Amino acid sequence: MSKTNVISPYMPYINPEEFGKPDLSRLLIFDTTLRDGEQTPGAAQGPDEKEHLARFIYELGVDAMEVSFATSGKKEIKATHKVIKSLKQDDDTPSTEKDVLIYSLSRAIPADIDVAWKAVNCSRLPGIHTFVSTSDEHREAKFPGKSKGDIKEMLAYSAGYAAEKFIKSKKRGMVEVSAEDALRTPIDFLVELYANVMKVIKPYFGKVGFTFNIPDTVGVVVNKKQYLRYIRELRNNVPDIEKVILSAHIHNDHGLAVGLSMDSIEEGVRQIECTVNGIGERAGNASLEQIMMILEHDIEGTYGVWVDTNPRKIYAASVEIAAFTGYHPSRNQPVVGSNTRSHEAGIHQHGQLQGIKLGNLNTYEGIAGQEIGAESSKFPLGRRSGVHALEYHLLLLGYNLERTPEGKWNPAEKTKVHESFLEFAEDQRTVTHRELRDLMLVRGFTTSIKLPLEYIGHTRFTTQDRNYPEGAVVRLRINEGNETEYVGHGQGQVEAVVNAMRQAVGNNIKLKTYFQNNRNTIGVQGEKSYARTEMRLQDTTGRFISGEGYDLDIGKSAAKAFANALNLDLLVRNYEKNNNS
Repeated sequence: MSKTNVISPYMPYINPEEFGKPDLSRLLIFDTTLRDGEQTPGAAQGPDEKEHLARFIYELGVDAMEVSFATSGKKEIKATHKVIKSLKQDDDTPSTEKDVLIYSLSRAIPADIDVAWKAVNCSRLPGIHTFVSTSDEHREAKFPGKSKGDIKEMLAYSAGYAAEKFIKSKKRGMVEVSAEDALRTPIDFLVELYANVMKVIKPYFGKVGFTFNIPDTVGVVVNKKQYLRYIRELRNNVPDIEKVILSAHIHNDHGLAVGLSMDSIEEGVRQIECTVNGIGERAGNASLEQIMMILEHDIEGTYGVWVDTNPRKIYAASVEIAAFTGYHPSRNQPVVGSNTRSHEAGIHQHGQLQGIKLGNLNTYEGIAGQEIGAESSKFPLGRRSGVHALEYHLLLLGYNLERTPEGKWNPAEKTKVHESFLEFAEDQRTVTHRELRDLMLVRGFTTSIKLPLEYIGHTRFTTQDRNYPEGAVVRLRINEGNETEYVGHGQGQVEAVVNAMRQAVGNNIKLKTYFQNNRNTIGVQGEKSYARTEMRLQDTTGRFISGEGYDLDIGKSAAKAFANALNLDLLVRNYEKNNNS
């Protein structure tokens, strides 16, 4: 018997006699962020990084994690062991949490399988994922001189060789078999290949579980019918295929990874392979968070499946993966992109604000921030902002303009303020709270609310410390007090500036990620390149805070992003406290 107190959904596939028939309405989530995801150029992770990130992925509630390609580097086995131990998935640590299947990838070569087994065999529920290229394009390039028959025998033999590892050790686990580049493999050969594998693995049924993966390795599929036809042909022509799990692994070169993954469910696929933020080779893999939220919102059960995942951990995992890989979700990326909760058009701002007052967070948001553990709706001020968003920000700043008996602004005054705002905003990317206060002061309005943090400027210097060569002296005003200087050090200018600002507001504010790019403008003085910094911070409660800053100087744009994030968060919390009391 397994030591775990939580039965893995893979157990019925491993030993149906003991654990009952598999629940075919249960969709298995196979995360490969730490293997395929780290094959994103420049995103490779060491053992300590994999151990750290594995916890965030595990807390999403995934069913399997592909942690390594053990034969690809000396530290891959160490990384796998650290992940297994950290997640309490090892044989010596009885678990009260969810068991997760731990995989290592292997080529269809006995020596590779030996290394993969060495990586995962200390797990309570280990897995070996073995593959070989099966398309003519891959076979001719990677295995010159080998015939289709040779390839067929390589995969079948490796599946049996991997299964023997479990039998000899008396351990339960899974063997996944992949025909790499399956969707460019002639379909009759793919059927023949998997039928041959089936002949070899049949004696192991009831002791070892098996998965047949159908990977669109190069992302060549351009329509649903094309992919589903491959699945259908395998199901109709490979004997006993109902005894194995069918898995979809689709790359996003045509932007279809998530869509095709979901479509595959209707043809009997019961495992989807995906990554956090959709990272991976070339255009990436199917996005884990998108798949999770599609199923979370499938309230009518159109897919006919369910998952045991935790959507509220999505944002934390996304931020952490971005921080450690350097691949940040685009602003308009589904689910985790910052624009998914930002509203600048006046009509949208009004609708979302009114919906929030009525307790409806989804008036203009398909996915509310609270659902994924992210920040709430944001209403950036710009030239397209309506009067309702302007009123919202003025209330945050403590302005209570002349009211009518009905509790509304004096219409004439509201119009004048909005006109002044639009005139100023015409030439601005965004209007900050400092600028909004200055506009109100010109119109004769004052407030008792003080801006928590005001960035004045900074100077740079270099140090003799090789670990922290950059220094910054940042000038700030805290709660509109006297101008004060704070010193920070770091690997680069941005880190030094942020560390100086953390001295002012408390080191409990953590910088999780920042992303910078530029935006050019052309005006009377010629072309200028503005740095835009998008920054995510986190406080000791785990609450996320984010902000943006624009400037011609990258250090200043980062400082403004930090100040804008903290100011907005504190102002919103103060407003909510005063209005809820």
